[in-house]
Amino acid sequence: MHLHTRRIPGLAALAALTVPLLIAAGCRDGGNAPEGGPADTGASPRADGAGGAPGSPGPSRLPVAERLKVPDGFRIEVVTDRLAGVRLMAWSPDGRLFATQPRAGQVTVVPVGEGNPYPWATGLNLPHGIAFHEGYLYIAETNRVVRWPFREGQYQAPGRPEPVAELPGGGQHWTRTLHFGPDGKLYVAVGSSCNICTEEDSRRAAILQFEPDGGQARVYASGLRNTVDFTWDQQGRMWGVDNGTDRMGDEFPPEELNLIREGGFYGWPYAHGDRVPDPRFGERRPEMVAKSIPPAFTMPAHAAPLGIAFVEGDQFPADYRGDLFVALHGSWDRSTPVGYKVIRIHFENGMPVRATDFITGFGTGSGARARPVGVIVAPDGSLLVSDDKGGHLFRVRDTGSVSLTSPRSCSGSPGSAPGRG
Repeated sequence: MHLHTRRIPGLAALAALTVPLLIAAGCRDGGNAPEGGPADTGASPRADGAGGAPGSPGPSRLPVAERLKVPDGFRIEVVTDRLAGVRLMAWSPDGRLFATQPRAGQVTVVPVGEGNPYPWATGLNLPHGIAFHEGYLYIAETNRVVRWPFREGQYQAPGRPEPVAELPGGGQHWTRTLHFGPDGKLYVAVGSSCNICTEEDSRRAAILQFEPDGGQARVYASGLRNTVDFTWDQQGRMWGVDNGTDRMGDEFPPEELNLIREGGFYGWPYAHGDRVPDPRFGERRPEMVAKSIPPAFTMPAHAAPLGIAFVEGDQFPADYRGDLFVALHGSWDRSTPVGYKVIRIHFENGMPVRATDFITGFGTGSGARARPVGVIVAPDGSLLVSDDKGGHLFRVRDTGSVSLTSPRSCSGSPGSAPGRG
């Protein structure tokens, strides 16, 4: 197997890269299509169909890159469309982008500039979360955390991984996400085994904390049905998005952005949203409803928030800094679908106050050509977005901050703010 050997050393090189799969045609104007379709928020690995009716006219027949809309002053590019089922991403110490492909069971290196993606590690059990820490690459499989020693310039995994921690495997929510906190501890999100139930294993519907070697395991926060991603702000506070219970109606429960603290209980399965008792469990356990911590911000029910990232660096305008990007994968359990976009949650005085659309035009239902999953800020400050439906990796840059020579690019106007649940 031929392995691509180009190294991207960091910020200066990234700013000078020209992406080979840029949007090659001019943008098409028009309103955003309705949003919808079956969501894949970690409930089961699946391959959704794509494309509209053969021969149908209008925006649904355009290549996905031409249909995407971003605010005025930004440009969106296609880095690659060869990442089937891609989910989360991380930057290596030597400036390369690594991504997980759970269905393929592999970790992939994605050249951001030239060359094709290539596998770094294969034969894994639904790898999802990924992080580099103190000379190791960590991966969260559905049933465990593993790691390899990592050296700069290393183009394939050095043998079998070292087991770090065992996790409860499978269940309705199979994804496991990991990050290292400002304290150097390893944190892992484990979703619930069911839509709604009381879990026998306290490690489910929770965020777990470990030492980097897997020792001193404990539950850090609980009552989190399916927190697919979490991160920390500049103050060192943990934030996470949680996917609410299905089959409770179009408008309930809201999706949540939680300010997660040590020992916090966030409601599930006893309470939803702002301490609304669940009719099956909460009414029997009012003390659990009372102790639950309400969300800091809510999003429309069933929109399926997945990846999140705070805005950093100088690539975005100053008023974006400190705000949070959230990928809404899209609903399935709703008569009028929602999601299928990337939103910007605006922060004021350290707290979320409103949301506006940032990337739209991914499509709807079975006609969705792309569904956003992971979001990550590149070393040059631009935003990368993965798509597990069409296998794309998109890149968004502020054209007012960096002068780039490229084909015509797509821009648009910010959308309306999602409703508060």
